[in-house]
Amino acid sequence: METAIQTIYLAGNPNCGKSSLFNLLAGLNQKISNIPGTTVEKVTGRLKLNGKSFNLIDLPGSYSMSAKSEDERVASLELLKAENAAVVFVADATRLESNLSYFAQISDLGLPTILVLNMFDLAKSKGIVLDVDALSRELGVLVVTTSARNNTGIEKLKETMYKLERVTQSIFWGSAEKTPLNHSQVENYRKRINSTLENPDDETGKAHWLQESICRKAHIQEIIQKVRKIHSVPATFLHKLDLVLLHPIWGLASMFTILFIVFQAVFYLAEWPMQAIEWFFSQLGYVLQSNMPSGWFRDILVNGVVSGLAGIVVFLPQIIILFFFIGLMEETGYMTRVSFLSDRFMRRFGLNGKSVIPLVGGMACAIPSIMAARSIENKKEKLITILVTPLMSCSARLPVYTLLISLLVSPQHKIGVFHTGGLILMGMYILGFVSALLFSLVFNVFVKSKVKDFFIMEVPELKPPRWQALFVTLYTKAMSFLMGAGKVILTVSILLFFLMEYGPNQTQRDKLKTEFEANTNATEEEEAFFSKQMLETSYIGKFGKTIEPTITPLGYDWKIGIALLTSFAAREVFVGTMSVIYGVANDPEGVGLREKLRSEKDPKTGKPIYTIAVLVSLMIFYAFAMQCMSTLAIVYKETNSIKWPIVQLLSMTGTAYLLSFIAFQILS
Repeated sequence: METAIQTIYLAGNPNCGKSSLFNLLAGLNQKISNIPGTTVEKVTGRLKLNGKSFNLIDLPGSYSMSAKSEDERVASLELLKAENAAVVFVADATRLESNLSYFAQISDLGLPTILVLNMFDLAKSKGIVLDVDALSRELGVLVVTTSARNNTGIEKLKETMYKLERVTQSIFWGSAEKTPLNHSQVENYRKRINSTLENPDDETGKAHWLQESICRKAHIQEIIQKVRKIHSVPATFLHKLDLVLLHPIWGLASMFTILFIVFQAVFYLAEWPMQAIEWFFSQLGYVLQSNMPSGWFRDILVNGVVSGLAGIVVFLPQIIILFFFIGLMEETGYMTRVSFLSDRFMRRFGLNGKSVIPLVGGMACAIPSIMAARSIENKKEKLITILVTPLMSCSARLPVYTLLISLLVSPQHKIGVFHTGGLILMGMYILGFVSALLFSLVFNVFVKSKVKDFFIMEVPELKPPRWQALFVTLYTKAMSFLMGAGKVILTVSILLFFLMEYGPNQTQRDKLKTEFEANTNATEEEEAFFSKQMLETSYIGKFGKTIEPTITPLGYDWKIGIALLTSFAAREVFVGTMSVIYGVANDPEGVGLREKLRSEKDPKTGKPIYTIAVLVSLMIFYAFAMQCMSTLAIVYKETNSIKWPIVQLLSMTGTAYLLSFIAFQILS
C-alpha cells in the first residue's frame, strides 16, 4: 500500500457485519468519539499492514449517499471530504441487490474501493452461489469473501487492503451506459450530493438523483444475473422459527412470552446471589467496624462508602440477567423483528417501527437508547422517541423496583408456578411502555411536521448468538453500570455521611454522643432512640423535615424525601441513600436494608411506614419521574435545545407527583 493513503473507511448497509469486521481488524486499539459538529459517534482505530499504520474509521451504517437520517448524512459528508483515503465496502452476501446499490454510489466518488462479501458462508448455506471473479471483473474492483462471525477471510482481506492504492474504479454507474470514470463526472456527482444534503427539498437535485439511482439499479441487476445462481435448499430450523417470529399474531404472542420469561428470570435466578451479596457487605461492615480504630475515617468508610455500595451491588445479579436477555435479542437479530411487527401499531402514536429499538433499549439505559434514535429519518418521530424513551423502565429503576417489590411480597410468594415479584416487575415495565405511548400521543399533537415518513427496514437473518461477543458485551455493560453508578453513589454517600454527622447545633449533638458512649449497658431501644435523635438533629435531618410537608400527601416521610432528592442525580441512588440512612453495612446479624425497612415504624402511630399505599405510590413515582441528570444532558445534546429537557423534567415529574398522590389517597 502506498503512503498516500492515510485513512481507510469501512462503509456499508446496517446489519452487514461491518462493525464486527472493524473489531477484528482494529482489535483493542480503538476508541469511540463524536464526529466534530454532531452528536453522531464514530469508531476509530489503527490498522497495521506490513509495518505501516493507518487510520481505520467505521462509518455509521447507511443505505444511500442521499441521506435521510443524521447517521447517513454524517457518513456521506465524511466520504465527500475524504482526502488520502480509501473505502472498504462491506456487503451482506445474502442481500446483494440492496447492498450493491449503496456500493455503486460510493464507487462513483472516485475513491480507491474494494468490496467485501461478508456472511459468505451463510450465503452458501442458503443455496446462493456467487462467481466472485466474475463479479470483480464486472464491478472493476477487487472482491474479498469473509465471515466475520467465524473469523474467516480476515488475512486475505488485509492482503487485499494492502493492494488498495493500485486499484481505481473505471466505471461510472450513474449513466444509462457504463462509461469510464473521469474527473469531470466525479466532480459533478459530488456537487449533486452536496446540493442534496444541503437542500433536501431541491426538486432539481432530487430528479438528478432519481435518474442516477435508476441507472445504477439497472446495471446492478444485470450484473447479479450474470454472477449469481440460487439453488433451493431445505428450510432450516431458524428459517421455520423466523416464520413464527414474523407472523402478525404468533410473532406478537412470542414477543410477550419472551418478555414474560425475562422478568421471571430476573427474580428466580437472582435471589440467591443477592442474599449472598447482602450477607457479604453486612459482614464486611461489621468487620471494619470491629477492627478499625474509632474515628471519622472508620465512620465514613463503614457508614458512607460500604453502606452506599451495598445498596447498589446487591442488585447487580438482576441487572446482569436483564442485560443478558437484551443482548441475546440484539445478537440474534430478534430486536429488528420486534420493530417490524410493531410499526403499524406504533404509527398510531406518532412513532414508527424504528422507535421500538430505542424504547426496548431503554430497559437497559435511556442514554444510548436516545442516541440510537438518530437512525429515525423523520424529525418529528425522532423527537417524540427521544422525549418518551426515559419513561421505559431502565436498569437504574430496577434496584428501586426490586427493593419495593420485596417489601410488597415475600421472595417465596407465587401465583401458581409464577413468581409474584416477577409478575409485578413485568407490570412495571408494561406501565412504562404504555406511558411512553400515551405521552407520544400528547407530543404528537404539539410537535408539528409536514414531512410524511415511510418505514423501511431490512430484517437481518435470524442467527445463533456469538456467545463470546455476547459475554464480552455483557461484562462491558455490567461494569459500565457498576462503575458509573458506583461513582455517583460513592459521591452522594460521602456527602450524606457528613450531612448526617454534623448539624446546626453540633454542641448539643456532641453532648448526646458523649452521654450515649458512656452508657456501656445501653439497650437496643436506647440505641435506636439515640440513632433517631442524631439523625433528626443533623443537617440532612433538618433538611428532610423542611421538605416533608410537600411529600406527606404522597405518603412519604422525611427520610424518603432525602432519598428522592438524591436520586435525581441517578435513580439507583435511592437505594444507596436508604442504605446509608439505615446503616445496613455494620450489622453483625446480616439484616439487610429490606428487613430494616419492613420493621420501620411511624413514631407517632406505631404502625409500619412502608404500607402497601406507600410502596405503590413510590413505585409509581419512580416509574414516571425524570430522575436522571445524565439523560437530560443527552437530550439537550441530541435536540440542541434546552426547551425539550425542561419539557421532559416538568411533564414527567409533574405526572409522577399527581399519580403518586392519587394512588396513595386511594389505597390508604
